[in-house]
Amino acid sequence: MTSMIGRVRPEHFAPDSLSGGAVVTLSVAVGTLFAPPVGLAGLFSYLGWKAYDRHITRWRREGFWGDPPAGFIGVDEAESLAATDGQLPSPAVSLGAAVLLGTAMSDSSGDGDKGNTGEVSVYWLPNDTRATLNPNMGIIGTMGTGKTQFVKSVIWQLSRMTEQNRAPLGQLIFDYKSDYTQDDFKQAVGATSHKLYKLPYNPLSLFGDVPRLPVRAASAFTDTVARAFGLGEKQRLKLQEAIAESYQLAGIHPDKPATWQRPAPTIQDVWEVFLAEEPEKDSLYAALSKLVSFQIFEDQQDNLVSLHELIERDGITIIDLAGDDPSIQNLVVALTLDLFYAQMQRNGKPQVDGDFRQISKMVIADEADNFMSQDFPSLKRILKEGREYGIGTILSTQQITHFRTGEDNYAAYMKSWVVHSVDEISPKDIRAIFNVTDKSAQDDLMESIRNLGKHMSYYVSSGKQVSRVKDKAYWEWKQGR
Repeated sequence: MTSMIGRVRPEHFAPDSLSGGAVVTLSVAVGTLFAPPVGLAGLFSYLGWKAYDRHITRWRREGFWGDPPAGFIGVDEAESLAATDGQLPSPAVSLGAAVLLGTAMSDSSGDGDKGNTGEVSVYWLPNDTRATLNPNMGIIGTMGTGKTQFVKSVIWQLSRMTEQNRAPLGQLIFDYKSDYTQDDFKQAVGATSHKLYKLPYNPLSLFGDVPRLPVRAASAFTDTVARAFGLGEKQRLKLQEAIAESYQLAGIHPDKPATWQRPAPTIQDVWEVFLAEEPEKDSLYAALSKLVSFQIFEDQQDNLVSLHELIERDGITIIDLAGDDPSIQNLVVALTLDLFYAQMQRNGKPQVDGDFRQISKMVIADEADNFMSQDFPSLKRILKEGREYGIGTILSTQQITHFRTGEDNYAAYMKSWVVHSVDEISPKDIRAIFNVTDKSAQDDLMESIRNLGKHMSYYVSSGKQVSRVKDKAYWEWKQGR
């Protein structure tokens, strides 16, 4: 039975029942006027007022009149529970979306096949800043542990939470293995998938009002391409000069902000400027040639939209990366994240109402190690700054070590974790994710993680509360379970 907590269910308010209070008040008045013994009238008046005061106080504090609804938990009890175990007992008290992650299991339930502790549901609360400091989640687990089914379940639930979020919640999904592009899943969540052919947004589009924006955009594009293809300094300079000239030819000038609203040059335009210089056929030539010959991005201005407009139009936008060369995959992800970050800043901050923070968009990547290893700056910026702009990120990969690179530690920006079975996890990882410092406890937890069964995980909330969970897999939603 689902519990309910006071002050959260307006449908249980009963304003018509205020007539009961009126009856009590009228009875007091009649008693005062007509009861011959003044003392008896005073007694009735006092008792009547106390009854009225008790009921009206409950109505104001708890949100109902008369007998409590089934499963009701009073405010005092709820606050006591929150104080003792650090979390409220039901999503009924959450602000906004409550994503069901699964069912909490007892410590003695092995791999989850032998029962649970009374079907205690575990939720992720991305809108509620009391429970979730930022809406970033890291998911780890080796192949076959149920990560993709778990992520699909989260996507499916978020797609149905416009009302709880107080606005549509767009999702941008990077799909490396075509796990999310099946027609039945796209239909279930209302998604549109895009292969790496004529993607309808322009990586060279300009967003923002910082000084000399075209120069900054050219530098960012050059840096991303250089990281993806390992370009040297001379090649970087050639590419940046070609992009700068392309902006000039499009009538866009660094010192004239009024021109920044004009249609930006496409990668095809940059390629033509580049070829005019009769360049060497080196790695820069090969990189630009791939982008142009594969026609990865749309080159017709009439068919282009901004990335955020595309997500809002699609509802859920899936970039299907499967089957392409890894360097192209990573470049597309990086250029898309560059564009996403620029538009994120321009679009401003979402609605904040007390402890409620609206989520405007979620960025989701399965097998995220593919591009985390490249240290693309925009990913770090989105993880670090996204909370302020209502942006959440879910990154799923096979090992915790994938979150650490030579330049960055992405794990530092993940406030919620879902840990499935992994072959290797160190005491340092246990300490960082679970906040467990005792060596014996670390060893026990590492052993337990290695032995987790399929669709079993540890959920670590933003406040470091740990739940051993039987996942709510997407296939269970499909079967109505």
